[in-house]
Amino acid sequence: MSCALSGSGCGGRTAVGIFELGGAGFDSSGGASVTSAGTGASASGAFSGGSPNGGDGPVFDAGPNGGASHAGGSQGGATSNAGAGTGEAGSDAGAAGASGAPGGGCDPNAGLVQGPGGCVAVVAPRLIAPLSTSTVTSRRPSLHSALAGGTDGVHIEICLDRACQSVLTAFDGSASLATPPADLQPGVLFWRAFGKSGAVTGKVASATWQFIVPRRSAPTDTSWGTTLDVNGDGFADVFVGAPMVGSNSPFTPAGTGRAYLFLGSKAGLNGTPATSLTGPDGAKGQFGSVAGSAGDVNGDGYADVIVGAPGASTNLGRAYVYLGSAAGLGTIPQSLLVGATTGPASFGASVASAGDLNGDGYGDVIVGAPLTRGEGSLNSFMGRAYVFLGSASGIVNTPVVTLRGWEAAGSKYGGLVASAGDVNADGFADLVVSDRPYVQVSANGYQAAPAFYAYLGGAAGPATTPAFDLENQNWMGSTVASGCDLNGDGHADLAVGTMGSTSAAIYLGNDSGVGAGSASTLGPQYGSGGYTYTLTCGGDINGDGYQDLLASFDQIFVYSGAATGLVDSPAIITPPVTAFGPTVYGFRITQVVDIDRDGYDDVVVGARFDNNFVGRALVYMGSAAGLSALPSLILPGTDGPGGELG
Repeated sequence: MSCALSGSGCGGRTAVGIFELGGAGFDSSGGASVTSAGTGASASGAFSGGSPNGGDGPVFDAGPNGGASHAGGSQGGATSNAGAGTGEAGSDAGAAGASGAPGGGCDPNAGLVQGPGGCVAVVAPRLIAPLSTSTVTSRRPSLHSALAGGTDGVHIEICLDRACQSVLTAFDGSASLATPPADLQPGVLFWRAFGKSGAVTGKVASATWQFIVPRRSAPTDTSWGTTLDVNGDGFADVFVGAPMVGSNSPFTPAGTGRAYLFLGSKAGLNGTPATSLTGPDGAKGQFGSVAGSAGDVNGDGYADVIVGAPGASTNLGRAYVYLGSAAGLGTIPQSLLVGATTGPASFGASVASAGDLNGDGYGDVIVGAPLTRGEGSLNSFMGRAYVFLGSASGIVNTPVVTLRGWEAAGSKYGGLVASAGDVNADGFADLVVSDRPYVQVSANGYQAAPAFYAYLGGAAGPATTPAFDLENQNWMGSTVASGCDLNGDGHADLAVGTMGSTSAAIYLGNDSGVGAGSASTLGPQYGSGGYTYTLTCGGDINGDGYQDLLASFDQIFVYSGAATGLVDSPAIITPPVTAFGPTVYGFRITQVVDIDRDGYDDVVVGARFDNNFVGRALVYMGSAAGLSALPSLILPGTDGPGGELG
């Protein structure tokens, strides 16, 4: 975020007095009392533990009688957290007064200050931005938090590991804003915050979050995006759908569907799935048609996932959100999302992380339903897109906004939904939604409509009126790459391609949004069949500090970013030789992530129709020389013909 969250600045966002970690809340008006009688765990010892959903949360050290205590004959009951976790055992030596400090008074070394009824612990803030698993644009990113009641500042630790055993730097912030005193090293880093009350620093830490630091700082300080890391170990994971599992035929869309999670590590991607999710909707649910990171929807610091099942409930469609944790990915959905009540709607045909649209510190999601019928005479397949907000307990299953496009029959608005990153660098995530560009408006008449609408986020949530639209595209349909900073200025850019075309238009973000016309056009790549299937932000594949662009059909085209924009001379990756049947090699660039944490982004390419529609996914590793010409790992489909892994 590019502005402070204190007072009434930054679009009206205020630093609220809330103590809310992993879904557990304490009344911050007086703090948690740690004065009590008896011998137990020392209140000056380490506070540690986790919330029931796996996120870091404050747990008072447990004494023999189950309560946290501060030894020394002090009075008053100790407040304890029922979440999982234990602290160090120990006791305070010497005679303590009623205030809990030897000789009387509140012990600042234990993070205690005087409250209305005695000594109270200085409570940790709740982290707000940059959202966990996002990428920052500056090597000295602004770190925002919401202060708890009775506190007036923060103390920040930035670490090399989630447990913060290796602290890279520590510093204090002014009110709810803190900025590192020096450039941070590139790569994945973790951070947590402690509350301050005057000169006293609390001993209870916030949840631990993570972000990715680029190799070079942009002139604009903001953050966006999400890297899938469900267990929070700093290594990116890969999530792949197989929507036709159970159909037993490549031509019968009757699949129950599955989604598989593969964990990253220093050695690369583990080829054995750590978690397998099976569609809960039975035959024709097509669970896994689209699957990916949802961002951190509950603020516990771990990436969560969202899965679309557009065939569920006789093509009404559904989407499911599953939570990450230190133990990995949960197998019971936290949230079941639905749209229209009459079908078909194909809700879940497109799903995506929306970033943090309202700046509350929770990741939001967007779901497209392109076959949703409209109202009135032109009611055929107008489409909708639904925005759902995150919270301490996860995604709220009632949409905060329902977006509509150009209301005409056959427009299929919402066929593609995505986060646009932060195009105007105001600290709020933005959205992009597709609309079919040419639609029939009368028996013999057609009218052009914009290919994509962009909606800006804000403190009140996403706007329902698009801030801008992109130029008309060919009627066959379009694809967009969003949330990539191709020229390194700190604004998210967009790339739009057209099915059947052999070029793509680049739109650069700026403080007002996106320019009215394209900044540049990529030249045709003859023989490629056009960028029919996907354009995707390529992360920073070669580690030069600029994000790259990927275009695909039957080959992968890698365009390098630069200060002047994309270099229109792509590296070309061709499919490995295979004896399998029909191949759609670049049907979906599944993910672009740094799997082995070497500082170079890697690319996973899906080939759903390989080997009689069994499907497979191919993993290519990034390096200083660019993307590897051959895959380092091939993930084969294991569900037989028609499974369509990828």
